[in-house]
Amino acid sequence: ECLWIKHRDTINEVKKRPRLFNKLNHCRRDICIIIFLILLAIYYEITKRKPRKSGVVSRKLPCFPDGDWVARSKYIKVLSKLDKSEACVCSLHAQIRLLQDQVKEANCQIALHKKQMEIRSREVCRLQMAYTSLLTKCQLQKQERLEDEENEINALRWQLVDAESKFQTLQFELTNKEKVVQELNYQINELEELVQHMQAQLHDFWIAEGIQRDFKEENKQLVNELNELKSQLCNCAEREAVSQAINNAIGEIKELNRYIIDLEKEIQKLKEKQVDSTDLKDNKKILELQTLSQKLQKKERETNDLKQETKNLKKAIKEYEKELKMLKGKKYQEAAKMVEDDDNELTVKEEGVQTSINKDNEYEREILDLKKDNEQLQKSVKQLLESQCHTEVGQDSPGDLDERYEKLSGRFENLLEAYLIKSDIVKFAREAMRQNFLYEKDLGGNAYRVFERLLDPNVVLAQMQRDWNENRGRRNDDDDKNRKKQD
Repeated sequence: ECLWIKHRDTINEVKKRPRLFNKLNHCRRDICIIIFLILLAIYYEITKRKPRKSGVVSRKLPCFPDGDWVARSKYIKVLSKLDKSEACVCSLHAQIRLLQDQVKEANCQIALHKKQMEIRSREVCRLQMAYTSLLTKCQLQKQERLEDEENEINALRWQLVDAESKFQTLQFELTNKEKVVQELNYQINELEELVQHMQAQLHDFWIAEGIQRDFKEENKQLVNELNELKSQLCNCAEREAVSQAINNAIGEIKELNRYIIDLEKEIQKLKEKQVDSTDLKDNKKILELQTLSQKLQKKERETNDLKQETKNLKKAIKEYEKELKMLKGKKYQEAAKMVEDDDNELTVKEEGVQTSINKDNEYEREILDLKKDNEQLQKSVKQLLESQCHTEVGQDSPGDLDERYEKLSGRFENLLEAYLIKSDIVKFAREAMRQNFLYEKDLGGNAYRVFERLLDPNVVLAQMQRDWNENRGRRNDDDDKNRKKQD
């Protein structure tokens, strides 16, 4: 049992079996009693007879009567037995000393084992405390991580909901803006048709006016010829033939005057249809109108380019919708990786947006230049009206000419306003796309900051109120679920 206790590895099993310690104590007591009894027996034997000096007892035989060999043999046998017993006693003394040494060693080992058991018990207690503390820490960390992950997932869900709502509002606004753009395109086409019709009328009027000038020059030449003939009649004798020629010339002049009157009527009709007649009398004004028409053609091309850009924006919006659908089914980490991969594409798109903004700025400058040219034309036309208000061909009042010019300038300004509105719509769409890309890059940001400059603040406040009410309802539902779990 002592050896079995020595070879035990753990202390807990020893503590669970305290009877072994009691058995050890009983063994010690029994060993001590046995040793004490052996010592008493040895002392008793030593006191009876003294040991020999050389280890062998030299005994003298007593005097036996002659012939009593039996007693003597018995006596010798007893002596031999005594010698054997003394040898056994010596061997027992040696064994007792060995046992005493073993007992001392056993006591030392028991003391060492006790110390080791105490040390191990302390270590076990310390390890148990550390183990319990680590368990508590791990459980707390797991709970905190789970709570953080749940909070992040909820935040991502709310961000997705906000992004979807904002995207729907933007899509609705884009549809409205597209409708407005279509209406403006129809108006622009109608105005372009009017401009072409007016240009054709201007060309016809210019031809008619040239014919009128030619007839006036011919009339002046005929008048000069008549004056020459009159001067010749004073000196000529053949007055009758000359008078006939004069009468024929007068008839021709009357016919020419009638033809001129008809032309003047046609010119007046053209003037009634025409917006402004004084600009056509100067070649400079005609050239300026031609340059304006060329600029309008350029603007038409630019509007076509803007249409293509709006189509590209629609494609980009569809791609953004697909990306949102992908983000709904994936985790935040995968979405972040995709966003990091798309950073380069976003930078390229932002550069494209900046270039388009620069183009819009150039278009605005050109429009300002056109406005300046229009103001200069207004000033020059007013000066011409003041100087040539009473023409020889068609005597229109300056008030009518002012009204016609105001109509023409109003149509031109409507064209400019339509183009400006269209460019503003395209800018709005580009800015919205750019802000959407920025919001896609920074998923942790606030969506209201992104659309703060684009939307009406009242709309933003209403949307925030709706989101807050929805969040409150969902939080109440989450609280109810947690209470049920606790119950």
